[in-house]
Amino acid sequence: MQNQQSRKGPKMLITDNTKRPGFKKRRNSIGSQSEVALKVRVSTDSLRSAENAFMNPSLYVAIKYCLCMDTTLEELFPDLFEQARTELNLINM
Repeated sequence: MQNQQSRKGPKMLITDNTKRPGFKKRRNSIGSQSEVALKVRVSTDSLRSAENAFMNPSLYVAIKYCLCMDTTLEELFPDLFEQARTELNLINM
């Protein structure tokens, strides 16, 4: 019998989006999720997943988010920068 989860894909746990508060703040300042998704040419689901740190967009899409929201990658994705810093510190120890 096939696992139901494998047919539908992994379930995402809903948590607060404290990992990317800058993303939500900037996005709210220019429009709704659907409005910004349309400007960036991604689906609303993709934008929502990036905003809530459920997934990481490609570098190209992340740059488009930055240009659309007039900000930096680090402001929109601080969790990725923290992860990279942590990994580099572990390597350089």
